This record gives sequence, C-alpha cells and structure tokens, in this order.
Amino acid sequence: MSLPGAIISDTPFTILAPVNSSKTFPETILENEALAEEIIANHFLLGEEIRPETLATPKERYTGGGQRLNFKVDREGIMTIM
Repeated sequence: MSLPGAIISDTPFTILAPVNSSKTFPETILENEALAEEIIANHFLLGEEIRPETLATPKERYTGGGQRLNFKVDREGIMTIM
C-alpha cells in the first residue's frame, strides 16, 4: 500500500486515535518503516466520516490497511471500536 497516495483524497475519511496505550515504543516505530506504515494504514478509514452521533446501529468497516473493525455506541454515547 502506498500511504501518500491513499491518504490524499477528496473523499471523507476518519482518523482513529486510540486512547489505550501501545505496547510498542515510539523509537521502535520510527526505526522500522514497514511497521510505521502498517500502524498508519490501520488507523484511518477512507470513504466515510464516522462519529458517535452517526452510528444508529453497529457498523463494520475496514481500515486503509485492511483490518476489520466493528464500531458500536453505548447508551451514554461512547463509541467503542473492536
């Protein structure tokens, strides 16, 4: 996957910014270009802007890297992604 070409687009998109802590050190990511590309590719979705208020029912989507994610909003309006 060529990330620059995939990211530059006029289509809506969603960037995923998890709140959990990673087990991978930033230095490891910066030293490994393939790992950095994989992490970036799996933290964005092209084609749709996903927000809690737009999720009436659970949705399944795929990241730019092909990882399948399930989006769900609880009664308090908190969105979880699995």
